Amino acid sequence: MRFLGFIFVGLVLSSLIVYLQTPFRGGFLDDFLNSGFLETFAALAGFNIAAVIFLLGQLMDLQKKIGNGASFEKSKKEIRQNSYFLLSAFALSFLLLSFRPDPISGYIYSSSEALSNQIYYGLNVVIVCLFLLGMYSIFEILKAVFKLSDIKE
Repeated sequence: MRFLGFIFVGLVLSSLIVYLQTPFRGGFLDDFLNSGFLETFAALAGFNIAAVIFLLGQLMDLQKKIGNGASFEKSKKEIRQNSYFLLSAFALSFLLLSFRPDPISGYIYSSSEALSNQIYYGLNVVIVCLFLLGMYSIFEILKAVFKLSDIKE
């Protein structure tokens, strides 16, 4: 249920971003989605996965030091779920960007062109939402790291 709430908030925020970008004639979002989005998202996901691998190694060392049956299952589960979500969000964004139609500009266009623009902006909303949720999953992983750093030996 909590996940659906995050999706709803992400869709609302990304709809607002895409909607506000259109009347102000700002081209940054379109330029970013067309040229820099995948590289940025791949770099964030790659750095995050490298940090997760390091974190899991530290977790195993901490588990050996503390002993007493400490397994850190909740932290491991949270890290695993957020890492999988981040990678799947990247893959889904790649697919959506690959099959996104080109926007049609002009004042008068047919109903099929209007549908194409609706699909274009709808996919922009979903892609921005996946990016925002990916950022939140990185935040969740960092939160798990800080929870672990509070553990006393």
